Amino acid sequence: MAILNNNLVKCTALGLAVAIAASATSLTYAADNNNAQAQRAQQAQQMMNPYSEQMLDRMATQLKMDADTRQEASELFAEAREGRKEILDDMRELTGPVQMLSPKDDNYVSQVEELAEQRSDLMVRMDVQQAEIRHQFYELLSDEQIAQLEAGSQQRGS
Repeated sequence: MAILNNNLVKCTALGLAVAIAASATSLTYAADNNNAQAQRAQQAQQMMNPYSEQMLDRMATQLKMDADTRQEASELFAEAREGRKEILDDMRELTGPVQMLSPKDDNYVSQVEELAEQRSDLMVRMDVQQAEIRHQFYELLSDEQIAQLEAGSQQRGS
């Protein structure tokens, strides 16, 4: 009977050790997976940012910008990134209140309407900011560079 209990204790200990190892492996995998997902999300965000340094580098090469123009464009894009980030942060702040509203409330529709108007105002700000940055960027370019940039835009749009 003692041998049976001893074997049972060993099997139980082995089972616990395997469970702990599997749990640790799962946690490590999950952490690695979360890190990889976070990195992919950050890369995607950078790719979607119309004012990224990577985007500017490609345009500077394509348009053969001189160093001064490249520097001015870099400063313009840095300001644009900051302005865009502020607007996106403001949009994210509106997400929580929308999700916390209850359709049971008497003033639910008016609350949703108010938040929708705030989001709409932010979209207008973003559109105006993009127009201002595009205008200022075009002022940095020569006529030939503008024509080349627009020709490339038309090719991508086709």
